[in-house]
Amino acid sequence: MNPARPKCFVAMAIGRNDTDVLYDECIGPAIQDAGLRPIRVDRIVHNDRIDNKIREEIADAAVMVADLTYARPSVYWEAGFAERRVPVVYTCRRDHLTQIATDHYGNLAVHFDLRNANILTWAGHGSAKFRKDLVARLKLVTAPLRKDRELQLALSSERAEFAQLSLSERRSAVSSKLDHVLRSRGYKKCETLRHLAPSPHGVAFTRQDLKLLWSLIHGTILLIDASHCFGSLHRQDLQWASEAPILSETRNDRNVQWGNLPVDLKTLTRRKVRRIRRIRLVTALKAITSARIEQSLGRWRRLKGTNLYYLPSFRGMHFYPDNEGPVMPTSSELLLLSGIPSLSEIESRLVDALAAVEDCQDTLTGG
Repeated sequence: MNPARPKCFVAMAIGRNDTDVLYDECIGPAIQDAGLRPIRVDRIVHNDRIDNKIREEIADAAVMVADLTYARPSVYWEAGFAERRVPVVYTCRRDHLTQIATDHYGNLAVHFDLRNANILTWAGHGSAKFRKDLVARLKLVTAPLRKDRELQLALSSERAEFAQLSLSERRSAVSSKLDHVLRSRGYKKCETLRHLAPSPHGVAFTRQDLKLLWSLIHGTILLIDASHCFGSLHRQDLQWASEAPILSETRNDRNVQWGNLPVDLKTLTRRKVRRIRRIRLVTALKAITSARIEQSLGRWRRLKGTNLYYLPSFRGMHFYPDNEGPVMPTSSELLLLSGIPSLSEIESRLVDALAAVEDCQDTLTGG
């Protein structure tokens, strides 16, 4: 029996000829046919209190089969305990669905609170049809579990393939994925820039190197630089990311000169634009703790519940593009995503992060 298979706990009358044969010839084999591992507490070796062992096995099971034949109180209790977290498949000897003639007090009949359950019935010692029906029912109720297991196996395979790539290949793949996600959400590339920010270690970006994308959302331009994927983030990398402006020659952290905006953005009218948010998206293959980030960023603040760090901006500023030396209210922000085991996972995390970024307009820029 494969120990890696999910468990199926079985609760039933034990020590009776018909139910024991039913388990050996139908229920146990059906559970295995459904890709599960049958667990009956009297068939496993342990040294625990029986009630504790039953709770432990039910808690560890993916599904339960409860046979209501002979109306064992323990079976009803175990089924109720299991129904809090896992699906329960009910079975019963066919003549126990109604009162048996020799059972004058009706103690063996299925209790009234379960008579409307979709119960699989059997007779004699079971049959090939009962076994087939039980396999189908178990596969039905465990379909979400099988899907989740398949997704986990696919994710493990993807992580292994990603880990086999060289450092430069992984960084390049992540950068391409970031660009793809941003573009799929409607962000556009800035085609023309008057000024380009320097890269780490003083190496200047060319126009092709800088992945600067923008989107206009509710009167705010989100200008995102997604150029930087690090193998690991060191203190100097974080300090550079927080100090190097996305648009150079800005007046200060709170205002950006109209003349320094990319040509694409200057075509937007002042009726459409109230502010600009400059966001540097920094990713790292190796995970970094929040405490280490905050030590390196100093006066930067973290937006609660997100990976977004920001410098508080001026409130109450207005944007007048026709004035001499016009400025636009702005914010400087860092979106940090570290610990990247696969491309699908960074895509999922970035989608969630962007949703949070796009939803916090007034929080960062003063409304």
